[in-house]
Amino acid sequence: MSADKDHENRVSFSTSIDFRLSEQLKDLSERSKIPMSRLIDRGIELVLQEYDGDTEQPTD
Repeated sequence: MSADKDHENRVSFSTSIDFRLSEQLKDLSERSKIPMSRLIDRGIELVLQEYDGDTEQPTD
C-alpha cells in the first residue's frame, strides 16, 4: 500500500497526554510493532464504545 493510500482516510491533529501514558504507548508500540497512531485509533474506538455503545468500524 502506498503512503498516500495509507493516509487517505486519516486526519492529523495535535494534543498533549500524560507523560506516563506517552511512555507506555511508545513501549507498547515497540513491543507489538503496531504504530502508535493505530493504537490511539483503537483507544478512541474503545472510549466511544463505552460512551456511545458502538463505533463505525473501517472496512479495510
